[in-house]
Formats: sequence, C-alpha cells, structure tokens
Amino acid sequence: MSSEFLVAVVDDNELSDLLAGHRTRYGRRFSPGAAEVAFVPAGCTGVVFRQWSEPIEPVQPLVLIAPEEAFRRLCGRFAQLRSDLSPLTAWCHLVTPERFQSVNSLTHDAELRGSQAAWAGLVVAEAVLLSDRPLANLRISACLATQGFAIARATALWGSVSMSDLIDRFDAASRMFRGLRGSQRTPTRAAQVRAALQPIWACVAAATLGAPVAGCIDLQPVVDGLRALEHARSVKYAEEAESLANPLLRIVPEASELAVVSKLAPEGRLRFFDFLMQRLRSSEERDGPRRCALALLAGYTATIAAGGAPSLSLVESSTSRWPEITAWAYVVGGIGERVTWTSSFDGLGRLVSREMMRPLRFDEPPTCDCALDEALLLADPELKDPLVHLRIKQARVATVALMPGVNVAFGIGELVAQEGVRPESTQREAEAATAGRGGHDILAALADAVWPYLRQRVEDWATSARGREWEFRANRDKRRPGPQPRLPLDPKP
Repeated sequence: MSSEFLVAVVDDNELSDLLAGHRTRYGRRFSPGAAEVAFVPAGCTGVVFRQWSEPIEPVQPLVLIAPEEAFRRLCGRFAQLRSDLSPLTAWCHLVTPERFQSVNSLTHDAELRGSQAAWAGLVVAEAVLLSDRPLANLRISACLATQGFAIARATALWGSVSMSDLIDRFDAASRMFRGLRGSQRTPTRAAQVRAALQPIWACVAAATLGAPVAGCIDLQPVVDGLRALEHARSVKYAEEAESLANPLLRIVPEASELAVVSKLAPEGRLRFFDFLMQRLRSSEERDGPRRCALALLAGYTATIAAGGAPSLSLVESSTSRWPEITAWAYVVGGIGERVTWTSSFDGLGRLVSREMMRPLRFDEPPTCDCALDEALLLADPELKDPLVHLRIKQARVATVALMPGVNVAFGIGELVAQEGVRPESTQREAEAATAGRGGHDILAALADAVWPYLRQRVEDWATSARGREWEFRANRDKRRPGPQPRLPLDPKP
C-alpha cells in the first residue's frame, strides 16, 4: 500500500476532520517551500498529512503550521472541544510558516559544519559541572537535560537562534516540570555555571556559523582564535598553539607565551598554567572578554600540559571558582575532530553527537511528550496534579520540545542536582511523617526522607562487604593447617 504527503490550509472545522483522520478535498502534493503555507490567514491552519492509497485508511496529520500568536488558540480549542486529541504536539509537529519555509524537505538535516565534537565536549562539560560527578559516572540523560544541548541542537537545526529566548524557554520548562519557584530561589550552582558558559556558547556558535558574536563584539578575538585552531588542525599545522594565540593577543598579551610553552617540558607548561590562574584572579571581576580569553588559554594549556586527556585533572581544583576553564578544556579537545564515533569523553561524546545531529523527521510523529507552547497552556498550577492534562506517561522524565526538534529532558518532581531543590513528593512524605509523630521525631522523619536516595548505595555496600567476607574466609581456610596427628604415647618403663 503506497502513500503520499499532502499539504492544505484549512479552517477550524476542516482541521477537526483532518485531525480525526477524515480526508479533505483541499490537499495538494507537498513540495519543499510549499507556497500554500507561506502565509496562513487568521483562523486557519496549515496541515501536512499523509494519505494512503486505500480510501479505508485514515489520513495521518503530521505538521501543523500557524503563526506563533495562534498557537495558544489552536491548542486551547482542542483541549476544550476534543480532549481525546490533546495534547496535539505529542503526535503533530507545531511550526511557524517562516520556519517551515526554511526546510528543504520533510527530512530536515542537522548541520554544525564540522564542530559537533566541540559542541559535544561543551555539553559533557556542563553535565560534569552541574552533577559534580566524575566523567566515568555520568549518564547520557544528564547531558541531554542541559542548556548547552538545547543550544547546540537548535543551532544545528535552525542556525542562528536567539540564545536569550532559548534560555528563557528552558527556564520556563524547568519551573513547570521541576516545580521550582524562580522568584524565591537563591543563586545556585546552575546560575554560576550558566554565567560562566554563556560567553562560550556565544563564541562556539559564532565560530560554527561563521558569524559575529551575538551581543558582544569584544569576544570576536576568541572566535577568531577558535577558527584559527580549527584550520590549523585541519591542515595538520604543527604550530597550532601559535594559531590560537595570535588573535587573542588583542585582549590578552599573555597569549604571546603560548607558542613557546607548547614546546616546553611538562614542568614549564604547569608553571604557565599557574601563571594564567594568577592572572585570572586579578582580572576576575574587571573584564569579561579578558576573563573568557584567559580561561580559554588555561583550558588549552591543560589539554597539552601532560600530553592529552590525563592533564584535564589540572582543572579540577579550579572547577568551583572558574567552571569555564573546564568547559574550554573540553571544547578545544574537540575542535577540528571530525570522527565523532570514538569513545571520547568515556563514550559520551558519540552519544551526545548522535542526538545533536539526528535529522528532524517531519514525515514522522514527534519524539517528545509535548511542545513547550502547549505545555504552558495546559499546565494548571491550581490542580493537585498540575500536569494532568499533558498526559505524560513516563515515570520520571518529560521530554519537551523547546523548538521544533529541540527536545530536552526534564525530571518530574525529582531531586535535580543542578537546581539543588528537594523533591516535592519526598518533602510531603517527610512532613506527613513528622505530623504523625506529633512533630517530635524530626530525625526519624529526616531519615525516612533521605532513605530512598541511600538505599541503593547501602545495598551495594552490603553486597560488597559480604563478598569480601566470603573471600576472606575462603583464603583463611586455604591457609589453615589440617588437624595435627596424634602423637604416640611414650611406653611406660
């Protein structure tokens, strides 16, 4: 049985029929840049749908095209009148006419112009900084829940995007699914990491797109240095350190030493790293672009101090105060690397790169639980379960499309390390336990609240202890001599 993809602009009643699987006489064969949806009138919606050759088969709507200001009316209408079809964005892509006009086919490829390894390193670095875990213990889910992944994915799919708008959307989704009260929060580790990484996101995005740095032209020498380093590595130029340093001289004269340092023994490189750390301390509050460039130099020096990855331990002591050094070390390690399926970053690099570069398939349903625009409309904070209308059927994680194809995972009511917030369910359980005891047994209530997070560790420790005890007993039995033979009694005289 064959099928074809059709496009139509329909009114509300015709849209209801299409979404219910009924055929329409208005459909025309879809072609890239379809003129039908270049302008969608008020009260109408563009639809791309799949129609099978057998009339008995229902049509399958795949893409809804409407101006952004019409999203609320569109999603709200079906939530009220056809709740069985809501949320729409769990099974239909929701796109503006301008964005849909920019795609060349129903399979929209992601493109980072060879910088995906650098972006993957930046995403992994952010996950390391937020989770405060060693790289070997990090999971891909932590990487796919970062702001950096959202920015990298949006850049790959849609080119130049408003970073501030994307971060605002990330925050809105975070508050909704993690139950945060943004106005009452004190500065957290997440806020510190974001402030440190924002210039790096801007610089890597500008280097990827070949465009000026959005919002801060003073960072242009950093972008030029990244491009020079990428070119030096692509042509296998031996003096790559000099290529990186030359553009940076405009804001950090200390970069002149980098070309010499790269030829020194490890002891000399370590002394240069310490020198850069001293400079960072003196310029920490004075000059944003200078601090960014000094951190880049320190991150690069860390990657060559002992000949590669082992020297990344250099930046661990400065992570709490200067997270950007760790981020730059991970970024420069990936610049110029075109093979992204190796086991770099303990195997995380290829997984992050795979998800960043995955094509956006408009000819298939979305892979998210809902789009943010619809989630903001359907969530109701007055209800006992604010997310009930979103019908999320995963246990602990919601996948939200901040933009078409830019899917980010958010924990639902969990203890999220990067926000430092106690899970609501655990808090309610602790309060109930305390109330049941008349408020006297606070320590017991605290133990009940913490136990779910300690249980697995305790069980693992107990299992390991039993294994060690069995091994000790086995070795002891091997060393223990056999029963001593009885000595013959001396004969009586």
